[in-house]
Amino acid sequence: MKVNQAGRATQLCILVLAGLPAVAQQYMISTVAGGVPPASGIPAVRASIGDPPRVAVDSAGNVYFGSLSSVFEVDRTGTLIRIAGTGRAGYAGDGGAAISAQLGAPNGIAADSAGNLYVADTASHTVRRISASGIITTYAGTGTPGFSGDGGPAVSAQLDSPNGLALDAVGNLYIADKNNNRIRAVSPDGHIVTIAGNGAPRFGGDGGQAADAALNGPEALALDNAGNLYIADTQNYRVRRIASDGTITTVAGVGNGNVFGDDGPAVSAGLVLPTAIAVDRVGNLYIADFGNSRIRKVSPSGTITSAAGSSKGAPLADASEIATFVALNGPTGLAVDFLGNVYFTEGSIGSGSGLARGDFRVWKITPDGVLSVLAGTGAASFSGDNGSSANAQLDGPSSLAFDAAGNLYIADARNHRIRKVTPGGVITTVAGNGSPGFSGDRGKATNAQLNSPQGIAVDSSGNLLIADTGNSRLRKVAPDGTIDTFAGNGNSSYFGDGSRGLQASLNHSLGVAVDSSGAVYIADTRNNAVRRIGSDSIITTIAGMGPAGFAGDGGPAFRALLSGPTSVAVDGSGNVYIVDAGNQRLRKVTPDGIITTVASSLTNPHSVATDAAGNVFVAAG
Repeated sequence: MKVNQAGRATQLCILVLAGLPAVAQQYMISTVAGGVPPASGIPAVRASIGDPPRVAVDSAGNVYFGSLSSVFEVDRTGTLIRIAGTGRAGYAGDGGAAISAQLGAPNGIAADSAGNLYVADTASHTVRRISASGIITTYAGTGTPGFSGDGGPAVSAQLDSPNGLALDAVGNLYIADKNNNRIRAVSPDGHIVTIAGNGAPRFGGDGGQAADAALNGPEALALDNAGNLYIADTQNYRVRRIASDGTITTVAGVGNGNVFGDDGPAVSAGLVLPTAIAVDRVGNLYIADFGNSRIRKVSPSGTITSAAGSSKGAPLADASEIATFVALNGPTGLAVDFLGNVYFTEGSIGSGSGLARGDFRVWKITPDGVLSVLAGTGAASFSGDNGSSANAQLDGPSSLAFDAAGNLYIADARNHRIRKVTPGGVITTVAGNGSPGFSGDRGKATNAQLNSPQGIAVDSSGNLLIADTGNSRLRKVAPDGTIDTFAGNGNSSYFGDGSRGLQASLNHSLGVAVDSSGAVYIADTRNNAVRRIGSDSIITTIAGMGPAGFAGDGGPAFRALLSGPTSVAVDGSGNVYIVDAGNQRLRKVTPDGIITTVASSLTNPHSVATDAAGNVFVAAG
């Protein structure tokens, strides 16, 4: 037996099990659905914009953010325009059209008066420049993380996870070089120097020269009209300021957490992980106080207040609300325009803390304190129903299945939906309303709630079987579109063998398959077992004993040990193939119940499928 592997980050391993010598096969790969950013030219409030970490605004009031490996603009009319990136993460395209280039994780953005944009591409450890004519180049960084290059060309210097950016009136670009604990400056002639931070991740140096001071994970920068540079010294729980003479001081935060200090001196207030800052035209400093889920405002006299967020407030909603009456999740990006409107984002990556999940929107607060949505629907990546699948957005597609008519079904897991692509390429939702939860049995499947469905299969009668993973259930959608629970009582445990499937307990099952007789097989992942439901609706375990481990090859499968099986498939001879993910193996159970390993040392295997010719395909990597 020979394992042929193709690809890099994601590999397709082809196992030929027909008893003949393995023959290398050539495959052509193409995209059927998903992998695209939202379309340009649509109202921003109707677009799925991903998970933007930061936001910026130019002098004309156009708003910019990076997400989905792209850079977007929301113009003054509220229209969304993609100005860079293809939606595919990478680092490519310099010298060509920005719209055709690849970016990794676009983060901080700054705009100059000539219409050029500067983008901190955190994942590629570079700063890219998008000219007013739409051409992209690398402006700073080599693409290799590290610290080097001061005094020389910025394109030959090393950065490490650049985050926030700021531009001054003469064209100096300031970079929050987060993992180097430094602030770097690139002059208009392209040379780079360090202006703040000695590289040590700690706090120190107030009252002295900024280059000798210690910063800790700085994430954001802002400039005031006098040329003072403000630094969100994130891991030090402070905001600091560099004066024109190079002296650094703290202007907000005492260095420890919790919300306190409102209506008093900002230097005596508590901040937790300030991730973004902005300064308006009259000198008010705004702070994204991520850990306290507030936006704080420091007046020119140094008094701090809360401009948005309340621990007792109602959750954010689509309707206009008073900003100080709502509960924020954790703001990560912040900008203010010339009219005094404040824009913010709440990205999942706030300070790398994992304290909050993004809300997939850009928000706007007017000068009179009214909060509303500027961009985003609240879904990270969902669009395209009733249109071409090639232009649709998916979020976490995890499993595929075909029916006899050639329709392709997709478990769109993070959208909590099952999508269908017709042979003509039209995509629709066939199950799930997009809201995670459990409801809707005996009703229309598109009105029902699913919870992170990971596995799907279609039987010979056209019934769609769904591993409703987060609900620890197996759901079935009949050809007439009605949904019901087929197995699992909703309790995440290991129970019920010998009883009807509806009475049994499953535990976050990731995979499902069906054989020619209509028997259903379930990769019962956290139970470390594969279960079978026959035509009599009785559930049994055919492989695995419950505890995680590896044992049993050559013997009865029900006495073997598995570790986190993620996928299951059945061939025309009745052999059951199991992705034994925790053991990095593909295992096989014969019709007489004997288990063996058919492939080992696989790299992160997660899915298996068979074809009519007896080939077995394993997705790994």
